[in-house]
Amino acid sequence: TGFKTRSMLCQPLTMYDRVVGAVQLINRRSGPFTESERVFVETVAGSLAIAIENARLYEELRAQLKQLEITHQELVDTQSRLVESARLASIGELAAGLAHEVNNPMGIILGFAQLIRQRAAEQRVREHAAIIEREAERIQRIVQNLLGFARQSAAEIAPVDFSRLAETALGVVEYQLTKANIRVTRGFAAEPVSVRADHDQLLQVVINLIQNARQAMPAGGE
Repeated sequence: TGFKTRSMLCQPLTMYDRVVGAVQLINRRSGPFTESERVFVETVAGSLAIAIENARLYEELRAQLKQLEITHQELVDTQSRLVESARLASIGELAAGLAHEVNNPMGIILGFAQLIRQRAAEQRVREHAAIIEREAERIQRIVQNLLGFARQSAAEIAPVDFSRLAETALGVVEYQLTKANIRVTRGFAAEPVSVRADHDQLLQVVINLIQNARQAMPAGGE
């Protein structure tokens, strides 16, 4: 660079016998650096070393605090997920119990409707009994789907007929779709579409997708 060094005074900055930097003075205006200047720089170097070490410790502390904030947030998120999982598990148990309670009287209603349809003399009575029978069977299917959805079990990977699974998912939320004035158009493949997955987890995914679509159509539609 063409820079010429005529004189130099260098003082290491040490903390706990460890060098953390250095103070360097170059080219005194005239003559060499004096002993008094060396002592002065040596004195200043101690304060500088403390300041540098404190700054380093502060940065480390700030980084640790930031990591603690991240860890705390992760713990809060984990706790929220655990609470939500416990809540869903409780809802699943309640749904399973409710489904069983509904299933028993519905079987009785279905049996009597079939009996009336078979023995009634009037055509109109038989038609009404057939309607009761059909709707009771539909409720039973919904209850069975709800039981399968609420059942808590370990993941089991096996071939799943996706068309049948999608139909099951629609059965679970059919009432909500009808109430929201949403028409469902089915476009299943002619042949079974088999995928390897856990049936219950995949069912939950499809139900969530349908529910998302329903929530995105507040005015109804297809």
